[in-house]
Amino acid sequence: MAQDAVRVAIVVDPSLSPGLVGNTIATIAIGLGAAAPHLGGPRLVDRTGVTIHPSASVPVPVLQAEPSVLRGLLLRAVNGEEETVVVPFPAFARNMHDFNAYQSEFTRRELGEEEVHGVGLAGPRKWVASLTGSLKLLS
Repeated sequence: MAQDAVRVAIVVDPSLSPGLVGNTIATIAIGLGAAAPHLGGPRLVDRTGVTIHPSASVPVPVLQAEPSVLRGLLLRAVNGEEETVVVPFPAFARNMHDFNAYQSEFTRRELGEEEVHGVGLAGPRKWVASLTGSLKLLS
């Protein structure tokens, strides 16, 4: 998919404390980057030879939605097109600091029944816009 055809959005529960909002956004962003490394773009080199990884090659709006809206958005998103990435942050993951424990716990849960603190989306512009077009920026 062409870079200009890709859209990204992160949607979080605005009732979370600022620290939890930040943690949720960061965790989702890492998941999006792991699933779609092209979202970071190629390495950049300045005129003195300093090489870095860019933060993002596309804009990443952070939007807000209440938990019930987040859950509905997630359930619609997971039935998306083939070239889509969906990265949820279920509330039960908040106190889990070991991925293997999270992975094991995830298999015992039904995501559609879980409280969701955030969802990251990446995919075709039309698909992301159809899911997030009515949501406001996080303020």
